[in-house]
Amino acid sequence: HVGDLFSLLRELGIDDRTLVLFCSDNGAAERFDGVLDACGPFKGFKKSMYEGGIRVPLLARWPGRIPAGSVSNFPCSFPDMLPTLAEAAGIADRVPADVTGMSILPTLLGQPQASADRHLYWEWPQNDRGENAFAPEGLMQAVRRGKWKLLRNSGTVPWELYDLSTDPGETRNLADAHLDVVTELLAWVQANRVDPRPQAEPP
Repeated sequence: HVGDLFSLLRELGIDDRTLVLFCSDNGAAERFDGVLDACGPFKGFKKSMYEGGIRVPLLARWPGRIPAGSVSNFPCSFPDMLPTLAEAAGIADRVPADVTGMSILPTLLGQPQASADRHLYWEWPQNDRGENAFAPEGLMQAVRRGKWKLLRNSGTVPWELYDLSTDPGETRNLADAHLDVVTELLAWVQANRVDPRPQAEPP
């Protein structure tokens, strides 16, 4: 189907004016372990705060703009997609002020990208039903800044800290050795986290 899409873009004469992005929303489901091994060297699966539940590839294609075969390790998140697409379309000024993502268009185009050490945050309720689903004691949470990632897979267990630059498989918990980093990242979470908007299906 991806090939059909590219063929149609060429047929319509808009191939070189179209940015195509392809990504997954989260890591592999645990039921496929041993069959697809889609999480590779990363720990965890879908709905965990480890890299196996969060880290996925993002593929981008824009003939004449994005160099074919280029690779970037710049970490991005889905909140970045709206600012990225808006900048690509020349309407960056229309992105609402409360959108927390940033445009990664410079990275896609092979240009310098600012804010490499910004904070990225994820959470998931252990019990995703009921009005108390997002109470702190029921949350799985993770925050990343640069090489550091702080996480907990339950609101009732201690936080874990990993250096993703040397340990992308999250095998060595460094929380006790770097309490200053833990304190700093926790302070950021407490200062910036807000409850999500209601996510109900429309009538």
